[in-house]
Amino acid sequence: QALLGHPRLLLLDEPTVGLDPIAVRDFFLTLEELRRRGTTVIISSHVLPGIEQHIERVAILRNGSLQALGTLKELRRQARLPLRIRASGNWPKGFWESRLNGQGITGYQLNCTRLEIDSSLERKLDVMRLLLSEKSVQDIDVQPPSLESLYVHFTGIEQPESDNA
Repeated sequence: QALLGHPRLLLLDEPTVGLDPIAVRDFFLTLEELRRRGTTVIISSHVLPGIEQHIERVAILRNGSLQALGTLKELRRQARLPLRIRASGNWPKGFWESRLNGQGITGYQLNCTRLEIDSSLERKLDVMRLLLSEKSVQDIDVQPPSLESLYVHFTGIEQPESDNA
């Protein structure tokens, strides 16, 4: 009912709960059309991965108190959480260790086909240049901190460790 007519303001609480993936897609297409027409849309949700790609600004609350406000880009800069850079290829044992350590890169995980580096935003281009200089790199993926990790950071709520059992 909230979507009927031409509302100037929509305040939606967990609007995608119970919707299948196609209905979620259609719902966000409808919201985008309403925003183009000038409707202000405010969504309250705990399903952060589901809304991350559909939002322009974020307000993070804890116990009714505002902890952070801004675009995802602004909050990522404020939080200074590392980017995750993943490279795939096929490398002999010991191939990356000296190269990475020589560049002062210490936050990485490595096996013979996959390299994961946690990098500050300021070092991102240095890491990318190093990876791109190696012909054996087959693919690179860069993942900025997620909305969920920003939420954890700004609220100070620790995530429980995953149990590998």
